[in-house]
Amino acid sequence: MSKLGQLSKSVGVAGCLVTLCDLTQPIAPFATYIAALSLVVLLVLGIIKLFSKSWGENHTIFGYFVLIVFVLSTALTVYQHQTKDAKKKGLIASKLTTVQEIQASLGMVNAQLVEANKSLKSIDKQMENTKKEVSENPRKELANLGIPWNSEDFYKAIVHNDEAIIDLFFQGGMQIDRIATEYAGNSILTHIIYDPKSNWKDVLEKAKDSGFNFNTKIRYNHGSKEGTPVYIAMKQEEYEVAEYILKQGVNTDEVEKVFKAALIKAKKTVNSAKPKECVRDQNDHFNMSYGSCVKRYRNILKNRESAQHSLKKAQKVLGLVNKYK
Repeated sequence: MSKLGQLSKSVGVAGCLVTLCDLTQPIAPFATYIAALSLVVLLVLGIIKLFSKSWGENHTIFGYFVLIVFVLSTALTVYQHQTKDAKKKGLIASKLTTVQEIQASLGMVNAQLVEANKSLKSIDKQMENTKKEVSENPRKELANLGIPWNSEDFYKAIVHNDEAIIDLFFQGGMQIDRIATEYAGNSILTHIIYDPKSNWKDVLEKAKDSGFNFNTKIRYNHGSKEGTPVYIAMKQEEYEVAEYILKQGVNTDEVEKVFKAALIKAKKTVNSAKPKECVRDQNDHFNMSYGSCVKRYRNILKNRESAQHSLKKAQKVLGLVNKYK
């Protein structure tokens, strides 16, 4: 047989071998194995040819055969890895449905895997139904998560910015005016105003979407007093929170009444005559009169400083009220 004929035969055999590797891809990545094996054989043949004196024609033909197998199997491996389907089923099967059916009929595609896939689909469907059932009862879902239905755990979720848990509480009917007994008897919203976390606006948006009325009076001062959220926010000088609440179109009568009175009182104190500095009387040997004078003087100055702060605060509050009125 001529060299050309032998080479053609080698190409044919190598092609059949590589095609078989592709068809059996569902069982194992044989093309990759063959490519690696043929590379090793080529290296061995190269070493033999380098050091052996008895290299014959048969060795050359075999070397060509191994080289062709290496090239074809490497090319096939590259093409198989281009798509997920080809990597799983083989290049030919990914293109031809008939070949897939033949693979299945020969048992290359494990029947157990098919059954497992069916079972997984069934489980997914059951989980979807269960999720739907649980989602219709957020309190039940919270219980399944080990979270009690109470205002304390609701506020903990807000503090930790656990959005999924916050949503479940709102969906279950929890509202932010609830009293959190473990938190000094104030309402949840009071604590949000006292110490606004990064998610305060999102929480108030969720409360609004859940139907919360921002005119609702809430407990503050260890639960001993009630006031509107906007009044408490102004009182705490949390003006960003106050502005958000004002934008909801709330009643500001309480705020205006309190801060107008505070404005008048502060102006009166600030505009009052400055106290005279104390002068020590030489006959006051025990500094009793002088000491009392100094004490009164310091108290007056302190009250004037406090009044100046109250004046600025009242002006800012009333300015915000007028802005959104």
